[in-house]
Formats: sequence, C-alpha cells, structure tokens
Amino acid sequence: MVEKCIVEISRLNFEDIFKASKGFALKMNGSFIKTKISEEITVEDDFPETRIRRKKRMFDEMCNDEAPTDPKLKFKIEVFQSILDQLQTSLNDRFSNNKCIIADMQYLLPKYYNDVKNKLIPESALNQLSILSSVNRSKLIDELEHFATIYSQLVEPLCKKNSHMYNTSDEDHDFIQNYIDYEDLNLEWDCEISKTKFERNTNIVHNRDNCLLCVYKLLHSLNLHLPTYSNLCATIEYVLTLSISQVNCERVFSKLKIIKNRLRASISNDHLEAFILMSVEKEILDQISLEDIIEYLKSSSSLLSKLLS
Repeated sequence: MVEKCIVEISRLNFEDIFKASKGFALKMNGSFIKTKISEEITVEDDFPETRIRRKKRMFDEMCNDEAPTDPKLKFKIEVFQSILDQLQTSLNDRFSNNKCIIADMQYLLPKYYNDVKNKLIPESALNQLSILSSVNRSKLIDELEHFATIYSQLVEPLCKKNSHMYNTSDEDHDFIQNYIDYEDLNLEWDCEISKTKFERNTNIVHNRDNCLLCVYKLLHSLNLHLPTYSNLCATIEYVLTLSISQVNCERVFSKLKIIKNRLRASISNDHLEAFILMSVEKEILDQISLEDIIEYLKSSSSLLSKLLS
C-alpha cells in the first residue's frame, strides 16, 4: 500500500492540478457574482506578479543559479516539488524501510489468526519483531498459535457476558477452566467500552479484529499475560508503545519550554524530569485521588505519617 501511494504521488501532474484549481477559482468567483458579494470576496485564479529583488554582487563573487521570474514556475519548483519530495522521503523513511516490522505486526491482529492457526505464515515471520522486543521467537510463535486457537472461544462468552464455554475441545476447555474465572472477571476489556459519551453516539463501529489494544486488554483482563503468554504480551506491549509520529517527542519539548523558563533555570534534572512526566501524563495524574497520594506519603516515613494523620 505504501509503494502504491508513493507511485501515485509521483504521478501527480502540476499542470492538471493548476488547471483544476483555476477552474475552481473561476467557478467560485461566478458564484460570488450571483450573490452580489464579488467585491468583498474574490478567489485569485492566477499567481500574482512579485517584484524581483536583485542583490548586488562583487566582481569576484561566484554566481548562483538565478531564481525563476515566472511566479507559476517558482511555485512549482519551491512549493509543489518540495512537498512531493518531502512526502516521498517521509513515506520511505517511516514505512518502506520498516517493511519487516510492519509485516510482523499484522500477525498479531485477530483477523490473521486463521493463518496463524493453520501455520500459513512465512518462515521469517515475527523474526524482526522478536529481536526488537527481546523475546524468543519460537516461544512467541507457540504462544501466538495457542492463543489464536482459543481466541474465538474467549471472545464469545465475553461479548455475551456468559460464563459458559461453547464448542471447546477437551484440551482447550481444561486450559480455559483452569486459568479463567468468568464470574469474577471484569468484562470491560474492549476498547469500545472505554469510549466517551460523544463517541458512543457516533456511527463509527469498532472492529476488534483490527485492534491490537483489545487483544492486550483481553490478556490482562483474563490474567493471561503472566506467565502463560508472557512473550506474546511483551511483544504486543512493544508494538503499542511504538511512536507512529514525532508528535509525542515535540510535545515533550513544548512542555520543557514551558516548565524550564527564566524563573526555573537552575532546576535540577530530577525535578525537571518529574515535572515533565506529570505534565505530559496529566490524564493519568488526574485519575489518582488525593487520598491515595497522602497515604503513599504517610507510608514513606514515620514523620510524615504523624504530620499527615
């Protein structure tokens, strides 16, 4: 899909886009004339002419390439082609160079569990991902194959909120009965349950077969992450913590600029790290009650226990 996107980007023609944009501008201006607001709002249908600034050069100065004088050609070179080059470079750096990791990730999704059960995955599958997540590949595949076998049997009673298992083999039935207690189970494992009130009212249907977070929550809600599927859970944790974009990193630096200002220039690294962590993870911090914080401080020393009691 990424290669196809790169090919489609390379096929973009500036003249076709310019022609379509000019037609759109003329159509909008015609609509404005009909509504008698053409004098107030107009859409430019051509590039404006700008004055060419010429710098004085010394006699022994090496000449540079002259900038294009045509505004259309200048926009094509400096804006259009620059954006296309940046798009292709970003797609290659983030996706094309990580084909193996992306290919390994797909086998962790429930929609590919049939291929995993039938052992139709390639021999090199999960090799790169197991190295990055520091787990044994053979154990990871064994755990994934077993989990893929019982996944549908686990999900069905959870969705129906029923404690009875249907259509299970003797081996899998014994495994599930020994490790899972559905009566004391917290059934809020699905990401769809944790949606906000606004999101529940939308028409978006959550697909669990494409959600790796649902699988992770399922393992934790059934208490299967240790020790039964420890390697599988560690691999899923690694995938879920991968940063898809640079937004998180840029957000941390933005918080750093706010926290370490002119008045806090001499703050220590330990305090600075704590303040940044509290600022970035503010949603988690808001969920911690004040009573829990006080109890934690009281347990840290006898003096604080006396003062806070």
